[in-house]
Amino acid sequence: MERRARILIGQRLSQDTEVLAECLRACRHQVDAVSDGLSVLEAVERRQPDLVVIDLDLPELDGLTVLEALSRAPTRNMPIVVAADSADSDLVERLVELGASAVLLGSSALVEWVERIHDVLATRRSTSTLGMDGSRRHLDPIVPII
Repeated sequence: MERRARILIGQRLSQDTEVLAECLRACRHQVDAVSDGLSVLEAVERRQPDLVVIDLDLPELDGLTVLEALSRAPTRNMPIVVAADSADSDLVERLVELGASAVLLGSSALVEWVERIHDVLATRRSTSTLGMDGSRRHLDPIVPII
């Protein structure tokens, strides 16, 4: 039986956030949701999720600042799915450089979000290996949805 993932959602709390969280819980994942960038960083440190979904439009610290901080943290190999209302190719390139595993646009259907999250989790599980120093190496291919 596949292990349930610990997923952290960092989005302004809304009905969409709750629906996404409930869909992921229905898939038997443990899901926590926070509504600002500072809380994302605190929750990542405390809860050590298997995957984070962050919105670029977060209060306190925006999603790009959060992604930059996570890219320098010990959790830098943790898969991160970035949600954006819109994104041009330069922004997508920057997000990927900072470690985003996927970029989902706000106009994407909920089923696409859940499928992409599962794709990122499956890829992470099948391609993670131990490095020479015993640390996890993350070899996910980066496949943004734009």
